[in-house]
Amino acid sequence: MKKKSLEKVLLIVFLGGLFFTVGISQNTQDPGVMLRSAIEKEEVDGDLQGAIEIYQEIIEKFSGDKAIAAQAQLRIGLCHEKLGKKNIKLAQVAFQKVIDNYPSQSEEVKRARDRLSSLVRARTAPVDKGLSVTELDFYVPGYYMEAFDLSPDGTKMLGVEFDRGQNIVVRDLKNQKINYITEFDWSEGSSWTYNPIWSPDGKEIAYNANKKGPNGRSLMIATLDGRSRVLLSNEKYWFFPNTWMPDGSAILTMRGEYKDDSQELGLVPSQGGEFKKLISLHGNVATSGSSRAHACASPDGRFIAYTDIVTGRNKDIFVMSVDGKTSWPLLDHPAGAKLPRWSPDGKHIAFLSLRHGSWALWGVKVENRKAAGDPFLIRDGMQDSNLQNWSSHGLASVKWIGIRDIYLMDIDPKTGEPLAKPRLLKFTPTGGNRIPVWSPDGKYLAFTKQDDKLGRRSIVVIGADGRNPQELPVPDGYRRVAYLRWTPDNSGIGLVCGDFEWNNFILHLEIATKQWKNIQIPVEGDWARFEWSGSGKAFFYSKNGMPDQGAGIYEHDLETGGDRLIYSNPDSRVNFRWLKCSRDYKWLTFVESNTKNMVVNLETGESHQAASRQGFSTWSPDGQKMLGMRVYGESEDYKKSLFVFPVTGGPFKEFDISKGLPKKSRLRTPDWSPDGKQVVFGLTQGKGNVLLYKNIIPNEKK
Repeated sequence: MKKKSLEKVLLIVFLGGLFFTVGISQNTQDPGVMLRSAIEKEEVDGDLQGAIEIYQEIIEKFSGDKAIAAQAQLRIGLCHEKLGKKNIKLAQVAFQKVIDNYPSQSEEVKRARDRLSSLVRARTAPVDKGLSVTELDFYVPGYYMEAFDLSPDGTKMLGVEFDRGQNIVVRDLKNQKINYITEFDWSEGSSWTYNPIWSPDGKEIAYNANKKGPNGRSLMIATLDGRSRVLLSNEKYWFFPNTWMPDGSAILTMRGEYKDDSQELGLVPSQGGEFKKLISLHGNVATSGSSRAHACASPDGRFIAYTDIVTGRNKDIFVMSVDGKTSWPLLDHPAGAKLPRWSPDGKHIAFLSLRHGSWALWGVKVENRKAAGDPFLIRDGMQDSNLQNWSSHGLASVKWIGIRDIYLMDIDPKTGEPLAKPRLLKFTPTGGNRIPVWSPDGKYLAFTKQDDKLGRRSIVVIGADGRNPQELPVPDGYRRVAYLRWTPDNSGIGLVCGDFEWNNFILHLEIATKQWKNIQIPVEGDWARFEWSGSGKAFFYSKNGMPDQGAGIYEHDLETGGDRLIYSNPDSRVNFRWLKCSRDYKWLTFVESNTKNMVVNLETGESHQAASRQGFSTWSPDGQKMLGMRVYGESEDYKKSLFVFPVTGGPFKEFDISKGLPKKSRLRTPDWSPDGKQVVFGLTQGKGNVLLYKNIIPNEKK
């Protein structure tokens, strides 16, 4: 009896191990999953050698998949390039293989040729052996913060934090404490702030503060204990402080208007006074690739280096006298340059440039206000980087890498229980795709694609089988794009966008004609969310705020222009997210105040809370259940769960899907397929670094 029991146990163990091995094997045999894993290892973990090994394995196992193999071969070259001078020859070999082995992959071949040409040109640009790079401990688990400016004494970092509201914070780099300089929140009448910069003595901070209403745009100064004063306030212009003058007498500030994108550079006295215009800029500099300072003053305060856009050209760097009477180009190169930073001794200017094919840190010697000699390469691999200030402690830089991808998972149509591990959508390029939604007939998926390097956005429509993708570029001129929704008849797609005057629109794409039109949403000064009605002749939209301010969910009739209140909460201030109709368009769900998963019967008006804190949720095909996703936990590798709960409310079922997904990632925007057999969702992950560069000027260039 004991012997038979032992045999059963051994058999179960063997079969369990076999099934586990088969599952792992199937997962690793998916070229898309392997490519995604390698990109994560390269860009998030920074393990370049480990990434190269996976890329090489992809090439060996999937040589017949030319699109995937070409990407892997190209990335091998990019990894070798990032590894530095000792690997340059290996990078050249890898790029040449792209050209020789994958001639049909035109995009990868073009990039490989560009990189080969750049490496040849860069051979003569020396990299100083004394250059040192230190990572500063700024980011805190559980907080979303952006780093902006290193204090003059090198001990503190200024940032903007987005938890309580959008606030200025100071992070002490020694004891890791966070000090709130502003105390704004997300309520209707509160302000939000951005672009903080240190005074030369490190005792004050200049920043902009903005809110809806008269005189809602301000330039302000605060002390480290939070006492603040307003320097300028109006409702016509926005203000963007770039740097303090070295003697602390004034703040070099950009000023602009939302309605026409006009921008000026000028001085504002630090004790209060009017904006003194120095020069009009020739392009939309402040939103051209960076939210960091675009101008800086020389250490003696006599000159200003700044970024401008000449008509028909890229951004470039110019110098002007502090009175604004004379200006001249510092550099003249077709690739352009941005973010100039003057060295503490005034002898050099560092900047970012594309002059050898990818973003890199360059320097140039300056004599008598002008470039003395050719620019020299300081450090390559500065894609996704923004320069901060340059002090005696070094030049600070911020790098943020964000990766967004789309996953599919087979589920039980009746229960929503996962039947397999999530798998990466077979679409390339990866890393910039989000907000996936099924077409009402289940034949297509649509999602947004963004090229972060070029800033271009598109809608991608792809077959449910992953074939025949169409990329449809989104029109320019909008400052955000979100909340993708198919029209009920499958003919088009709508998405929410905003202009620079805080107006909200639905951009409506007719797929057959590839024509766009915009429909204004009657909400100003705040994000709006939307969903189509079942007739296609109306849409639902949200308005945040207090009950007496008209906060609620409305139905807007496209023919009459009239609005009908669908839902409101008379007891408190509310904000709404993620409006989504059931497949029969009889019910509407949304997230109220970030915690409540609400449901409204669109025929009767009855509303109730179906769940709490289940994230953005989606409907089962029969409209009886809902599916939500969220992450939680104390460690950096958050637990990722799928939840299924009844529309009427009640107990929910939780399924842990962490094992099938990258670590340090978050789940977003699920959508249950019309046939009930799959769920599609977005996944995001990111990594931020604040780096301090020292000894960046080579001895021979001093």
